[in-house]
Amino acid sequence: MLAQDGWSVFGVRRDPSHLPTSIHPIAADLSDPNVRLAVPVEKGEAPGPLDAVVYCVGSDSRAVEDYQLAYMDGPARVIAALGGAEGLKHTAMIFVSSTAVYAETGGGWVDESSALLPRSDPHAHALLSGEEAFLAAAPRAHVLRLSGIYGPGRTSLLDRVRKDEQTANPKPGPDRYTNRVHRDDAAGMIRWMLTDHPEPGIFNGSDGEAPPLSTVAAGLRTLLGTAGSPSPAPDYAVGKRVANAKALAAGYRFTYPDFRSGYAALIRAAADTTA
Repeated sequence: MLAQDGWSVFGVRRDPSHLPTSIHPIAADLSDPNVRLAVPVEKGEAPGPLDAVVYCVGSDSRAVEDYQLAYMDGPARVIAALGGAEGLKHTAMIFVSSTAVYAETGGGWVDESSALLPRSDPHAHALLSGEEAFLAAAPRAHVLRLSGIYGPGRTSLLDRVRKDEQTANPKPGPDRYTNRVHRDDAAGMIRWMLTDHPEPGIFNGSDGEAPPLSTVAAGLRTLLGTAGSPSPAPDYAVGKRVANAKALAAGYRFTYPDFRSGYAALIRAAADTTA
């Protein structure tokens, strides 16, 4: 998106050879305590001063040490490599986090001010440490807490419904509220933060619908035109429902504000490729 908008975009990966050609590659390993972020010679010796830094990584696994590396050590090393708070005082900073940090499990709504998991939870501690590091590093810093991402290449639930698998409630017990954001809106919110400059702070990146899983499964069967064999939905659901009112009030408009519009686009795209 940003490269298409005319930005000079640098991408950092251990092996950057698979980055799109529109992104300038930087080979770096954030597991190295002495990592340096040097750009190709033809682009100069350093990538700064930068207009913006977007930290969006995934942990190699759920292992605590991998979470600490991805969300604690990595952010600290990026900040240090770019000159710390002094070097980043004019840089927009975005840390991509997760709505998994919220403590709610009883089906209630959560917003950016809701209670968080305790620091004794090592996964939440790692994510929250990364958030705090970015918010402290620059005055123009945002945290984007994303819910479950779906879209091109992320179609596992849709694929299970196509196969008529038991998706509504595969395990005994109550239904579960689900929260999701289309890939294009996850990227769109990052671009919005960089171009529209909403007030620095924390934003939830979720479409705000938060339906039970049984509702999503039934909706996907309708979109696919299949009757399926869904199990009866339980009388109540648990989990959390993620609100996005803050982002809406600040001016972001979701391309896909509910799962039906997002999955309908995926189904149409798949039909076009097989036509």
